[in-house]
Amino acid sequence: MVVARIHGHIWKPFVRDCVISATPKARISNSIFGTAKVAFKEYLAAAQSFKTEIQSLAVRGPNADFPKTFQSAKTGRAEVVIVVANPLMSQHIKQIFEIATKSRVPTMTEEARYVEAGGLISYGANLAELYKRAAEYVVDILKGHKPADLPVKLATKFEIIANLKTAKQIGVTIPQHVLVQADKVIK
Repeated sequence: MVVARIHGHIWKPFVRDCVISATPKARISNSIFGTAKVAFKEYLAAAQSFKTEIQSLAVRGPNADFPKTFQSAKTGRAEVVIVVANPLMSQHIKQIFEIATKSRVPTMTEEARYVEAGGLISYGANLAELYKRAAEYVVDILKGHKPADLPVKLATKFEIIANLKTAKQIGVTIPQHVLVQADKVIK
């Protein structure tokens, strides 16, 4: 099993450094289903540790109302919306970030492709590395190893992707020390 656990404990300083004000009062929103439930619990624990509010704005089904979701985030004075990668979000990726930009709500995510589609910033496991590790499992199984005997492999390579174009459109500044650490900056 290949695992990429980066949720709350790593995001805590990252969110704070990028968009949370000196007196954090953010409401971090995400979709709640599947693996997003686990992620949300970790985000909640991280938010509590730096006295920040967190709110879940659940988005479900093929006809999800993303404009309403982002309006709720804006009405709730969300400082950032964390978009948890899952099939529903991926299906509506372009729409989500068009609405986020129009609403001037900063977004963070765990996958680079979401930032390439217009999100503000991502911090997550390098997917190419994860796919390579998954292929190694297939090779081991084909060689006769029992899946139950194979060790769990954690992601070891993480990347930061920042979108300066989106930052300019929504009127936020990504701190220089974050940009220096970024693996890719979209201009």
